Amino acid sequence: MFGQASRQWRESEMERGLIARRGYLPLPLVDEHAPYRLNVIHRNPNKVTFYYRDLFHTVINLSLKWFWLLFFTVFVTQYLVFGAIYYLNPRKCVPGMAKFRHAVWFSVQTSATIGYGGALTPDPDCDWLNCTVMIQAVLSALIEFALLGVVFARFSSPLGRARTLRFSKNVLLNHKEGKRRLSFRVANIRSHQILRPEVRALLSMKRMDVDDNEENTFQYEELPISGSQVSRDGSLVFLGLPCVLHHHIDKQSPLYRLTISDLIQREAEIIVLLSGVDGTTSSMFEARQSYMAAEFVVGYEFVDIALRSKVTGQWMVDFVNFDTIRPIRVEKGPCTNDPTKDLRSESSNPRDPLDAKEKADDLFLKRYIANLEEKYANLMQEYDKEVTRADTLHHHLESLLTFVERKEKEEGHATPS
Repeated sequence: MFGQASRQWRESEMERGLIARRGYLPLPLVDEHAPYRLNVIHRNPNKVTFYYRDLFHTVINLSLKWFWLLFFTVFVTQYLVFGAIYYLNPRKCVPGMAKFRHAVWFSVQTSATIGYGGALTPDPDCDWLNCTVMIQAVLSALIEFALLGVVFARFSSPLGRARTLRFSKNVLLNHKEGKRRLSFRVANIRSHQILRPEVRALLSMKRMDVDDNEENTFQYEELPISGSQVSRDGSLVFLGLPCVLHHHIDKQSPLYRLTISDLIQREAEIIVLLSGVDGTTSSMFEARQSYMAAEFVVGYEFVDIALRSKVTGQWMVDFVNFDTIRPIRVEKGPCTNDPTKDLRSESSNPRDPLDAKEKADDLFLKRYIANLEEKYANLMQEYDKEVTRADTLHHHLESLLTFVERKEKEEGHATPS
């Protein structure tokens, strides 16, 4: 039993990323499971005051279970409160109201405008009852309109549209066509188009002081984006077909003269923001994706997934291979006969992330991962020891209870009648 619980605990811990926290692996700013929520902990904010001042967005952002619980609680509370008020009225006002359940049903009829009939027909000469009915009718309309707006806002939220934009799982760091670049892919899964899609990429990493020591503050710099489906100013992108976006690593790039180990040490993260207007609802939305430095893949490129169908003549997109990558093909220089010479070896910068120092970066990553695995193994050993200890204590407790029960039985037989 405890072994199965241990395995389940390990799996759930891996799924929730607790191993990464215990190994001090920094989490991305954008949560991939909830792109509209950030992995940010707010310390000591006066949430109650600010949240109640913005009650509309507070209710909209509730989780689904709490939202439906609040939805039904509001209506049921209204029925019960007004049912109690009706129950306190004189019996002559509603002759058939003999029990509290009758009063609650009368409250439901009033709120939902079902219509009175039978024994639960109110007396129009009871002024207090008439005032209570009018107040409940107005209050019920206000509650229904408010909750209807909240329900519509939740169903029409741009969050669902943003989830239909797909980003590649990794960022590729390669050297092709004589340029060093950072590449990722994005696609619109739905067939209807996005109006004026705009893409931005931000680089977040720790600041360094004059002595090249890390500070606990982060700097953010924008990375220029280019590609075959990107406008000249680098802002608008055509998403009729999946496109690969690039950031060229030149002297103006903040990634220049940095290796992967430097990026990992400074907890570098690339945040991609893609915003646009949905062509059907005309609503604005924004999709987000984060890439940590440990997710960079060196020396690969994306495979082509947009092909022309030979049957219908239409374009066909193969999303099965959306994240599939392949090694960069060796390109032959114009003045050399060596077919094995890679363009990456032409870089003369000793701090280039695509030069011979890639081996050191790979070794750094392997040691980093090995360190995390060792910490995880030590934690699991401690956990197994605690489980064994709990099992032993449970066994001793059962033995003690058995001994007490047997002792009580012996004392019961020894006591004279």
